Amino acid sequence: MHASLSGALRLLIGTWVCFASNSAIAQQSSKQFDKVQPETSSAVATAVAGVQLYVGVEGGYDSNLDNRVIRTGSAYEMLQAGLNGNFKVTEQESYSLSLRARNYWYNDLNLSDRYDVDAAVGARYDFSNETSLKVGTSWVRDAITVYRTDIFKSYADLVHETVETRLRLKFDSRTELSFADQKPGTLDPDVFSVTRNKAFDFTKNGGTASLLIFRKQFLAPFIIGNATNIDYFNQDPNPAIDRNANEYWGVAGVRVTLSPSLYVDAGARANRRDFDDLLFRHFSSSSFDARMNWKVSNDLTLNAVFERVIREPTTSFGLADDVKTYEVRLDYKSGPWTLYAKAFLDEMRPIGDNFNFKKYNWGLGVINALNQSTDIYADYSGKYAKDSISGDSYTRNSAGAGIKIKF
Repeated sequence: MHASLSGALRLLIGTWVCFASNSAIAQQSSKQFDKVQPETSSAVATAVAGVQLYVGVEGGYDSNLDNRVIRTGSAYEMLQAGLNGNFKVTEQESYSLSLRARNYWYNDLNLSDRYDVDAAVGARYDFSNETSLKVGTSWVRDAITVYRTDIFKSYADLVHETVETRLRLKFDSRTELSFADQKPGTLDPDVFSVTRNKAFDFTKNGGTASLLIFRKQFLAPFIIGNATNIDYFNQDPNPAIDRNANEYWGVAGVRVTLSPSLYVDAGARANRRDFDDLLFRHFSSSSFDARMNWKVSNDLTLNAVFERVIREPTTSFGLADDVKTYEVRLDYKSGPWTLYAKAFLDEMRPIGDNFNFKKYNWGLGVINALNQSTDIYADYSGKYAKDSISGDSYTRNSAGAGIKIKF
């Protein structure tokens, strides 16, 4: 381990001895690679009311960090620090913020020192008992993967909910900018790693409207519609592959409420993306769409999803990706213990490119809240991807354990 990290570990251990308390109440810590979400502020006093600070360390091993066909594994150490804040100004107005920075030291990789930073602010306004508005914006600098990217996201989410209906209008914006040292148009080194060069920089802006009626009944019809503009603004002039597009998708179906703790949404979905490309003008797909939410007990929840969507491209010559996703997740929380298990399969077909591959992902994690200010955790994730045409494949296994201290 690097000398600087050793010093940081000694400082962190000293901080833990000073600040750790013996209460059994705890906050759930964030999993490695997951985005930090605002947490409820702790009863532990801080300099600013409503703000909770935290620090943490983690150690582990990643067999293939960059998802390469030719893989290189490495042990790593991670140091993180951040804060979460929640501020309730009135009964109708509240705000939240989060900030986190992490640095990873990979002992056996050429590009060994990698980091990420993310920050988010949000607000909620309750105009009445039936109508509320959520707004927020965030920034993530991902310098963990070799395709280094700044990701900016914003949203506005308006919900009007009565006893019988739920109407929702949501506007989303996402912009990705590469800051890697690569020239526009540089080809991806293999088909499995997400391309992160300047020719793939884009902004995506759209709106979604949804309506659920008879929401308290056994059968509740719903309809969802979306329109989005995608602009790849760093393409070459008159590019050979033009990914600029307008996208539309919709779902119509019914929610079946089998019990207060179990419901299933099932329907038909249609997708369409109209490209500015001269040769490949548009792509359309349709499929069954379903998701289930089951609160098996007070401690255990099961979620399952099947959907078919269009995503941004992950190959050098693809305009976009046509993706079928099968996903299941179990969450268990009892006392100081939080556990999860998840697995999903992505069947991916690049649009306009000669690939067809599957990505299998799975993961397990456990968190134990030792006391009000200290969580310990361990997690494992695995991945296997294979192109059915070329036969190329890669595997990745990652496991880590750490401690997170809040004060």
